[in-house]
Amino acid sequence: MKPTFCPPVVRSCFVLIVACCCTALLAQSGPHIFADDTCIILNEFDNAQMLTIEGTLDEYIISIRDEGDSSLVDWAHPETDLNIDLEALPENSAYVQLQHQTHAALFVCAPLPETFPEIRWNEAIGSSRLIPFFPDTNANYFVYYYALSDAPDCALKISGDFANARYLSYTVYNTSTRNDIADISDFELIPLAQHENPYSEGSYTEGQQYELVIGPDHLDLSAYPNKVQFTSDVPGVAVFLRYYYPRSDHYGSVELPEMQFVTDLGTNKAPPPPLTSEILIDPQEVIDLTNDIARLFFSIERSRERMFFRATSNATGNFATPDNQYLISPVTLGQDEVVVLRWKAPSVDEDFSNLGSAQTRYFSMSLSNDNTFTASTLGSDQIVVGSDGFITLVVSRSDPEIEAAAASVNFMAWDEFLGNRGYLIYRNLLTRPGFSGDIANCPTVTDIPFLVAIAPGLYDAAGHIGAYAPQGDKMSKAEFLSTF
Repeated sequence: MKPTFCPPVVRSCFVLIVACCCTALLAQSGPHIFADDTCIILNEFDNAQMLTIEGTLDEYIISIRDEGDSSLVDWAHPETDLNIDLEALPENSAYVQLQHQTHAALFVCAPLPETFPEIRWNEAIGSSRLIPFFPDTNANYFVYYYALSDAPDCALKISGDFANARYLSYTVYNTSTRNDIADISDFELIPLAQHENPYSEGSYTEGQQYELVIGPDHLDLSAYPNKVQFTSDVPGVAVFLRYYYPRSDHYGSVELPEMQFVTDLGTNKAPPPPLTSEILIDPQEVIDLTNDIARLFFSIERSRERMFFRATSNATGNFATPDNQYLISPVTLGQDEVVVLRWKAPSVDEDFSNLGSAQTRYFSMSLSNDNTFTASTLGSDQIVVGSDGFITLVVSRSDPEIEAAAASVNFMAWDEFLGNRGYLIYRNLLTRPGFSGDIANCPTVTDIPFLVAIAPGLYDAAGHIGAYAPQGDKMSKAEFLSTF
């Protein structure tokens, strides 16, 4: 006998329908009905992925039907329980029919999965010399950005594995100012149930996962353990994922996290149209930015003495890492000139076993040109520290005599990529509270620029954090070889 069908089902709201089912299959399923011409709604399947049909199935024919009641796929008299992957059903399937030889049929409307375009990260590998905004060459940056007006009531949901890296973080930036507006660091991420956060557990085990949502503050995201929210008055946001010292490859031995847009109720939404990179890196804005930085710093450069000045992370709109503290020294270097620096090395968290016990998670010295592109970086794991706990760094153009004299210390080559003018940038990442060498103890040169120009010595980091600030001189090659 042909079963009685429910009215056509709208695809976006699929339901479980029972019409005249045998007692053996429905005895434990709650409400049921035996009339041939009646339908009853038992459940909605908006988020279901798998349908399991249990019971004695060898007398049944199971088929996937389309909306016109035509069979698309059939299983004739299966001898075991049947698992149907609802996400893999044909696009025009409307429901699954379970029909007995003598009884009426069970109809299960299958939730057709709503598919959206894959959201891809924009990759910026730090060792590339094509990345502006003073990157650290030991860090890799993965970016996704969108206009808030295209997704005003959605959050970006990120699902990933903890990377095997010295450090990871998520930072949200205002696309118009390139300053950070919200962030979360590795040790703050709450792992999924039955998983561990290696940054708080003290050892790395692969396969440990987390979930994070990022969205405007008018959304209720309280259901998510990890949430990063920002004010909704920004035109667009750029989400940066950072890995410092990733192990094995650029990605810390894991796949890049998956992204999707959701409402505050958790329903998946189509992603907004992707923005082009011009919204983040407008050539004219970069030129204006570099000119502003140069006017400030090169106006206070001394002919011999090297001074380092603190710049706050949001001072210049460079997508700076909020967990970093920065010191900058402008350098104009002639053909036969050498810079020699010396400073006390802070202790470093070298692996997961001692995170938080040292004075910093990581430190580095970078050489960047006056267009904000980085030529090279020496990170804390690459720097030679003397037996007295101090670092000596020699900077010059490549020269066999100078490099031989500096063989027992640290040498950075000033190549033509830098021209005659550039910056030495010293970073401390995740400084431990109470550390006497904390760069945050230094005044910032961007607070009162005219005073800095008058009395730059007041802002020299050495006067505020002592030996932990890089100090030194610029000299001729002849003087260096005679005294070093």
